[in-house]
Formats: sequence, structure tokens, C-alpha cells
Amino acid sequence: MTKKTKIVKNLILLAAASLGAATFATAQTAGNEPAAEPRYSLLGERYAGVDFVYTHVHDTPFDNVNGFALNYHQPMKPGFDFSLGYEWGRSNMVAGNRVKQQEFSASLIAYSDYNGMRPFIEPGVGWNWAKFGPTKADSFFYFVGAGVEFQVSNPWVVTPYAQFVDATDYSGSTWNFGVKSAYRLNASWSAKLDVSVDDDRNTGLSVGLNYHF
Repeated sequence: MTKKTKIVKNLILLAAASLGAATFATAQTAGNEPAAEPRYSLLGERYAGVDFVYTHVHDTPFDNVNGFALNYHQPMKPGFDFSLGYEWGRSNMVAGNRVKQQEFSASLIAYSDYNGMRPFIEPGVGWNWAKFGPTKADSFFYFVGAGVEFQVSNPWVVTPYAQFVDATDYSGSTWNFGVKSAYRLNASWSAKLDVSVDDDRNTGLSVGLNYHF
């Protein structure tokens, strides 16, 4: 094992231990405090969602890509969630054809409660397929995201985040920066909005609904 690998491994173990300790401390103190109002969050919740997804592609003939996304979010235990996602999209028409792409992803989310905020880290993997006319391509990809969920008001949360994505069979990697927000309409439904930009100046927008159960 190289020195660099040992350092990375130690950092991962330290981050996991810190999140676990924060979660344990929160659980211990919660028993001694008066009951608080319920927190409406996207972390620690089970829900399924659907989104309309739009991406403006900067400085290419493929001006935009639009489609839909499906996701399922499942808490595993306090402080740890699991998420599955599927996305399909197609570009505007270029030379009589459209780029069509789809991807499947899975991720783990580790988070903790800290003074009304929920910092989190989300590593994940997936596979992407793309097609333009007779040309086809596909690639494995991995990503690591991190952010903080803020409860602005009882039914409303706002989450700034950053995410690194690398598709191993495509050229280059990407940094995404964004803000997502969810507003709890009632016990079962929440509306959500996600606005993002990457380091190539492509901008994204998604709007959708989650069903909590």
C-alpha cells in the first residue's frame, strides 16, 4: 500500500468516524430535550421521485438536452441513506439526428445533524449510454458529492452542493456546482427544484415531485 493510499484510507476512516460520532451524540442528547417539531428533509426519508430535466449545453451544436429522471431514496439507519437513479434525455435536432442518452446510478449518503444543518457526503457509481445516429458509446462513471442541507423553515430545505464526476471511457471529468431545494406540501408530497452549472459552463435545471411513504 503506497503512502498516498494510506493517507486517503485514513481520511475516509476519519470522516466515517466523525459522522458516526456526531450521529451518536445527537441521538444521546435528543433523549434529554423536549420534543421538537418534525423536520421535513430529503435526508433520512424514504421517497420516490420524478423530475423534468433540462440542460443547456454551452458552445456546441447540441444546444440543449431535455428528458426525465426517476429516483428512489431509502434510509438504511440513522445517518446513512441509499439512493437509486435513472435518467433519460435527448438533444435538439442536429444534421437530422438527436443525441439520446440514458444512465443508471446508485449511491450511499452519510450525513450528520449539526446545529440545525445536515452536512453530507455522497459517493456513487453508474453507467451511461449515448447514441447519435449509428454511433453508440457507453461508459462506467463514478462520482463524489458533498453539501449541507439547511432547514430554512419547517417545510422548506435548501442544499448547496458540489460534485465531481468522471466517466472512465469518455474524455475528461466534470465538476458540478448547484443548489437544490425541496418544499413539503403535506405528509406525503414534496416539490423540488435543482439548479446547477459545471466547469464547462453547461447549466442544468430539474423540477419535480417526491412521494414520501
